[in-house]
Amino acid sequence: MKSSIAIFIYLFLILTSAYPKTYTTVYYGYWEDSSTWLGGIAPDSVMTNDTIIIRHPVIFQHNLSLSQKSLLQVDSSGGAICGHRNITADQGSNLISYGLVEADSLFIPGGSVNLYRPAYMIITDQVKLTVTGAAFNNNGCAVDVGPWFNCHLPEYEKMSGIGSDHQGAMKINVFPDPSQGIFYFSGSGLQPGSIITIKDLTGKTILTRLIQDNDFDSEIINISNARNGVYLFEYISPAGITSSGKIVVAK
Repeated sequence: MKSSIAIFIYLFLILTSAYPKTYTTVYYGYWEDSSTWLGGIAPDSVMTNDTIIIRHPVIFQHNLSLSQKSLLQVDSSGGAICGHRNITADQGSNLISYGLVEADSLFIPGGSVNLYRPAYMIITDQVKLTVTGAAFNNNGCAVDVGPWFNCHLPEYEKMSGIGSDHQGAMKINVFPDPSQGIFYFSGSGLQPGSIITIKDLTGKTILTRLIQDNDFDSEIINISNARNGVYLFEYISPAGITSSGKIVVAK
C-alpha cells in the first residue's frame, strides 16, 4: 500500500512538473517577490513550454534563461524588465517585447527575439548583443547598445512611469500616448510659469518648455524629431509641485 502511494506521488510530481505553466505579473516590483506574480514566482530559468507575461515593470536580480519552446512576453501596457544581469534565449525559445527591456547582455544562441512597436531595448556596453544562429527581429523599434541605466526602486518606478509622484502632486494627462512625437499635456494643474521637461532614458534633456499661459487648458509638446522609444517627462508647477511619468514615441 505504501509503495503504491509512493509511486502515485512520484508520478504526480513528474506530470505536474512537466505540465506547461503560465506566470503573469499583477504588480510592479522585484522578480523574486511573490506579490509581483499570479501563479507563483516565475523561475529565472524558464522551463520548456512555460510562458511568462510581463505587464508591469519588474526588476530581475539573477540571469534570465529561456529554455526550448518557452516564451517571455513584455506587453506594451506598462510592461518592462530591467536588470544588470544577462538574458539568454536558448534554442527554440521566444522573447517578444512591446515594452521596455534593459539588461547587461542579450545572448541568442538559437532562440528568437522579436521587438514590436513601441518596444525599446537597452544593452550596456559591458557585454555586447550576441546573436548566433538565431533570429533577432526588430520591427522599427529603438535598440541602444552602450547607455547605462538604473534599475533600483524607486528610481526604476519613476523611469517606468509607475512611481509615486511627490506628495501633493497633481494629475497631468498626456495624450495620445504612444504618438509620433506630438503630445498634448492637460490637467487642472497646468499653470503659467510651470515647466515641462522631457528626457530620454539616459537622462539627456530632449526639451524644456515654460508654459506661458493656459487659455486652452492644454500644452502641445512636439518631440517628433526624437527617435522611437520611451521618454520621461517631469512637470514642475510655480509652487514646486511635481508630476512625472513616461511617454512613448512610435512612428
